[in-house]
Amino acid sequence: MNYKDKIIKIAEDNNSYVQTKIVTENGIPKNYLKELVNENRLLKVSRGLYMLPDCFIYEYFIFQSTNNDSIFFISNSSLFT
Repeated sequence: MNYKDKIIKIAEDNNSYVQTKIVTENGIPKNYLKELVNENRLLKVSRGLYMLPDCFIYEYFIFQSTNNDSIFFISNSSLFT
């Protein structure tokens, strides 16, 4: 399996998202991320975060991935009435 296929496999195993950090931790040079973006096999979501093109954009996950100090609380408003 080549580096590009490994990156796609990592994304598939992580709900269609892959981070630069994970790629480099697996010994894959990060320039392959840019090549996959140029080939339209990945989309760049934000700095250090990529996703597969057919993936649902989950904004809370994206925000939390790029802001380590964030905490989300989603509630059912009927609980507070």
